Amino acid sequence: MSYTFTMFPLNYFFTFLYYTDQLSTVLVLIMLYFVYKKSFKLSALAGLYAVFTRQTNIIWVLWTTIIISWDLLQVDLPKWIKLIISKPKSTGKNSQSNVHGRSRQNSSKKMSFVENNILFWSECIVKIAPRVMPYAIIMLSFVGFLIINQGIVVGDRTAHQASLNFPQMFYFSFFVGFMLSPLMILFGLHDTFIKIRKHSILFVSMVILGLIIVNLNTIVHPYLLADNRHYTFYIWKRFYEWYPIVRYFLVPCYVIIWFWIWTSVKFHPVLFLGFLFCLAASIVPQKLLEYRYFIIPYYILRMEMKYMDWKHLIPEAIFHILINIFTIYQFIVNPFVLEGQTVISRFMW
Repeated sequence: MSYTFTMFPLNYFFTFLYYTDQLSTVLVLIMLYFVYKKSFKLSALAGLYAVFTRQTNIIWVLWTTIIISWDLLQVDLPKWIKLIISKPKSTGKNSQSNVHGRSRQNSSKKMSFVENNILFWSECIVKIAPRVMPYAIIMLSFVGFLIINQGIVVGDRTAHQASLNFPQMFYFSFFVGFMLSPLMILFGLHDTFIKIRKHSILFVSMVILGLIIVNLNTIVHPYLLADNRHYTFYIWKRFYEWYPIVRYFLVPCYVIIWFWIWTSVKFHPVLFLGFLFCLAASIVPQKLLEYRYFIIPYYILRMEMKYMDWKHLIPEAIFHILINIFTIYQFIVNPFVLEGQTVISRFMW
């Protein structure tokens, strides 16, 4: 697994260039590593440095808090469910002589039920609070930074304007589907289509919603169309822009890939919903389609997938090596000069 992570095409390519993605990714992974080792203070320290490296990493500090909270909460959750099931119900008898006595008894039971719930959740908060306090301090400090800085952007605010770009969730799914296509094609499609048949109404609803989102919310950042060094420029120009109908034809593919992800991850459903929330908070506000924004959520998803055997890792690694050979070759062998400039440009992610 560590080798396939090292060979992951985006991270591998930008390792040779001056970008903050490598440091940012390593710090987030260290933060998660120390969580699994139960070293929460070291984890929070890594999270703090991750936020210093890239502000949007505050989302993954929140994700870490969700992981820790759920890990503690799920131990006591059966007690709460039992408490809910044992909620007092009326006996159904209505004789006049007993009505006042039953009313007082039911009222007392209801008060006891409410008190037990308050007590249960108070105990949960007391248990969770010490663990998440370092992360809460980071997040509260970040709120202070937002107030003082009047926003999250440090630098050119005009180039990094927040928006609601919901198709980013589709671009992310397609990115994951492409990068893990050997796993999806060789090992995942059968189970995916079984799940789609079981949840056909959900699948159709997601496709319809996706078509509406693509129609009403497709946003194109000026940089996407202006910088022809990046592969996203050619993908957009030669597919999404030249053949607008392609945007709609791809929607079922996006949804199928999301179903495959749903089938493949080992997350508890609560954690999966938490991950989707953090993913959306991380990429939906981004107006620019930039694959580097997908690196950290990709790693988090990949770590939680069931494909961990050598039969899974070998085709994945080979595919990533082939992509790396192609991208490095294009970068080194095919430089070009933009019209009206003298500086050499090179193809890159």
